[in-house]
Amino acid sequence: RCVLISLVQTFLTNFTLLFFILIGFASLLARGVLHGPILVAASTLVVAFAGILIYALVLVSHRRLRRVTLLYLANTAHWILTRVAPKRTPRRVRLWRFQHNLNDGFDFLLQRKGRIIGPTAWISLDWVLTMGILWWTFRAVHYPVSFTLVLTGFGVGLFMSLVSFVPGGLGVMEGSMTAVFVSLSVPLESAVVAVLVFRVAYYVVP
Repeated sequence: RCVLISLVQTFLTNFTLLFFILIGFASLLARGVLHGPILVAASTLVVAFAGILIYALVLVSHRRLRRVTLLYLANTAHWILTRVAPKRTPRRVRLWRFQHNLNDGFDFLLQRKGRIIGPTAWISLDWVLTMGILWWTFRAVHYPVSFTLVLTGFGVGLFMSLVSFVPGGLGVMEGSMTAVFVSLSVPLESAVVAVLVFRVAYYVVP
């Protein structure tokens, strides 16, 4: 049961993270600071993220569709890994077992729906407090910004670090966050220092 719940909590964490990333890109579009190819790319990402979130919600309530989708993802992941990193590719049976356990975890928690509220609330609070650290670093460099602005920079920066091949998104997250804040009229010096202080306070020190 602990393994099943751990798998579902990992899903909830990533689901909540995807939600904040979606808000970040949507905020950029709403502010009208993007133009040309970047605008098209950001719009595509917003539509894609929204589609993924909606489909994930559908999977939670439709057991058969969830089982088929997880099996398809497991087979697709195995097919890609055998061509990209054949030496590190896990056996297909392990991937099948993983998707089976994940599906069982959802069934286990959906039978006790009230227990999902607590973990989801704590996960959301964790991400909000994380962004709160970034918000306070701007105050520490004497350039207070709105929490909405912080959410935008945090969501975009986190997405860029996730899709990069650099371990931990080192340098990628800082650079993309800084670029977003500067594009939203934050002085370069304040943005650089605030983001670096956030990186040290939240990632390095702990």
